[in-house]
Amino acid sequence: MFILMMQSFWLYLDELLGRGLEWYIILEFLIYASIALVEFALPLAILLSSTMTFGNLSEHNELVAIKSTGTSFLKAARPLIGVAIIISIVAFFFTNNLSPLAEFKSSVLRADILNKKPTFALSENRFYTQIDGLSIRVGKKNGEELEDITIYQYPLKGSENNKRLMPSSHTRSEKKSIRAKKGKMVIVEKKNMLVLQLEDGEIYEEVDEAAFKQAALPFQRYKFEKTTLSIPLEGFELRRSAEEEYGTIYKFLTLSQLNSEIDSVNASNNRTINNFANDLFNEFSDSTETNLTSDYNFENLTKEDRKKNVISSIERMRSKMQRLNSRKFIIDANQTEVYKIHIEKHRKFVLSISCILLFFIGAPMGAIVRKGGLGMPVVITVIFFLIYYIFITIGEEMAIENAIPIALGMWLSSIILAPIAFFLTYKANNDSKIFDKEFYIKLLRLKK
Repeated sequence: MFILMMQSFWLYLDELLGRGLEWYIILEFLIYASIALVEFALPLAILLSSTMTFGNLSEHNELVAIKSTGTSFLKAARPLIGVAIIISIVAFFFTNNLSPLAEFKSSVLRADILNKKPTFALSENRFYTQIDGLSIRVGKKNGEELEDITIYQYPLKGSENNKRLMPSSHTRSEKKSIRAKKGKMVIVEKKNMLVLQLEDGEIYEEVDEAAFKQAALPFQRYKFEKTTLSIPLEGFELRRSAEEEYGTIYKFLTLSQLNSEIDSVNASNNRTINNFANDLFNEFSDSTETNLTSDYNFENLTKEDRKKNVISSIERMRSKMQRLNSRKFIIDANQTEVYKIHIEKHRKFVLSISCILLFFIGAPMGAIVRKGGLGMPVVITVIFFLIYYIFITIGEEMAIENAIPIALGMWLSSIILAPIAFFLTYKANNDSKIFDKEFYIKLLRLKK
């Protein structure tokens, strides 16, 4: 978990830093992310721990002593097999109940964090543009004291502009600029406002020609000795979204909820198919529109009328085909939704079976290799976990792309690992020497 958490932390580092988030918000996000990582960490932990445990027993000849009493490998491993089964059952309830909730909470919180603007911070001789509709530049900054201040206000489409930058008598234009020799910056956190107290400056305002047609100059200028500007800092605070606003995402649902979704989508799809069949029958059973070769309707018409009749019929048929294609698109979309739901249903069981299979790979490997600690077991763990991860990724992607059946794609890794687990367990139970170099040296000598 620590290794995977560090990888996730660096992955989301750019999204978390520079936004002025409270420590408990970051901690909450990392907790949700860590719960979602259990499905990767748990199989890896079982594989490593089982390899180390039986590697230590075999390295110190304790497994040999157990077998000398007539106890086989499988009988000696029976208590740990029970533990692995219990872990796999717990893993199912975890992936079915806790993991979807954690992924949902994590997704909502991440979206809220991304919507939060970076912390307000002015730098010398650089324009700050994180406030909508404004660009602020200061030539020199000493704490709250500012010098050589320039502020540009520009219009935003589809939103009300901040008129509070100007006195009430000078709010005729949306494009304004302010220059001041010095000023002071104060952030009022309770009201979420930035207050700029400016001194010795000028305000430039472009004249709105539509409202002031008699204006002789393209802009107006106002001088001031002191003025105060209040700028709302909207978007700089973290606003938690209402979770009810998020739509149904299948990976956030439990098994019972997925079954309900399947029933709902199937019912909708059946209604669409019935409507499609009725429309298909009605659209193409109308003989009055398709009987273009009738003597009465077609042969007796002039050449120009025939041409118009044919063009009109083609347009009507084209319109019918478009309506039918739209119905077919809805049916295909519903089938895709059912397909995605079945993928998520299989995913609920994959982790549990993988835990058992990886135990039956790690435990025999440790007994055969006869090496404990963090040396050889780590190497073995990495090799088999890569095999597990590669095939589970390939199978899932192929299932999503509908390249292979859903069941085959989602269970591809288990299908690959099952023969390996059976072979290694069989060899360990029969005191195999497939990793004993002395065995191969003696075998070569016999051949010679």
